Amino acid sequence: MSKALLIPEIIENFFIAAYPDAITQRSMVLVNRSWCSIGLKHLWKSPFASYLYDEKKPPNHKMIISVYISLLDSESISAIAKRLSAAISTCQKSTYNYATFLEELDIDNLRELVENWLLNFAEDWLPNFFPYEEFEDLFDELTMLLLTQICKLFLTNSKKITLLSIKRPEFLVDICTFWDYVFNNCSNISTLDLDLRNTNQQELIKTLLPEIIKKQRKLKKFALASNVQDISSVVLALKEHVNSLDELCLLANIGDLVAVESLELFTNLQSLDIFIDLESSTKTYNRLILSTIAKTSFSRLEDMRITILGSDSASIRNDLKKVTEIFGHTLKELSFCDPKPSQGDLTILDTIRDAPHAR
Repeated sequence: MSKALLIPEIIENFFIAAYPDAITQRSMVLVNRSWCSIGLKHLWKSPFASYLYDEKKPPNHKMIISVYISLLDSESISAIAKRLSAAISTCQKSTYNYATFLEELDIDNLRELVENWLLNFAEDWLPNFFPYEEFEDLFDELTMLLLTQICKLFLTNSKKITLLSIKRPEFLVDICTFWDYVFNNCSNISTLDLDLRNTNQQELIKTLLPEIIKKQRKLKKFALASNVQDISSVVLALKEHVNSLDELCLLANIGDLVAVESLELFTNLQSLDIFIDLESSTKTYNRLILSTIAKTSFSRLEDMRITILGSDSASIRNDLKKVTEIFGHTLKELSFCDPKPSQGDLTILDTIRDAPHAR
């Protein structure tokens, strides 16, 4: 083998640029020890995504989950051993601590892997003559238990997590403990994608999540969907990242005037997705979101989506027209949604459709 192919920088380039797909990388780590030590961190930085989207040859999901289970500490093992003893016995101790390589933690993709792993070992945890109507409850219970322990493994071992995505937080047994682990161990998150509408997250939105946001060194993409009445504390925390934030999606109510006005600071955004609820108790400040956007100099903005729930006065329609007139020639998408549109709202819809480059 050429000596050049043993230089770490060149090997890195092969994994990053030349052969970024998981299928090729699985073969490349077998070349020699140098290629293996460098390649493993690329192969295991986001194994869930490659499982779900690599249709040609998905990795063996039993192997991925079994590897992570073998890395659990004795306390975590004991928590699941009573229900999954035979399955756990097949998980041989791994040579490397693969949890330290993880960079992208998508809880929903991981949950799908865990569910498939459990189904492969159903004979271990499913009693004979088990009533079918009780199967789903037991299956969800085991999924939550195993998912929580593996997440704890990641958050206590990897300091390199750059992506954290949670769309079904109800599958985590102790959501408060999970967020404590995130706060204590994660400071390099660049993409934070959260859908918390299915859980009661009042305290998280008010206190812990803002602190997690502030702690990140360079947040680039942030998305939050929440039923909490006011996410102003989150918006104000995002001010720490006005220079680095590229994408912002806020599908929740902003009930504080200072938080609404702070939106004009995010001038570096390339993508903006805003939800305005005119039927909520905070509608007074929600009305100001459009006027704030209209007077903001988004020099890099390429994609905008505005979702308005409920009908209101002519001022809202005028502000929406202003936004269309100002950004219509540069936006990829600008949309207006009203569940019960009046004739005036329909006129606005036509205006947006006719805006240059809008679709």
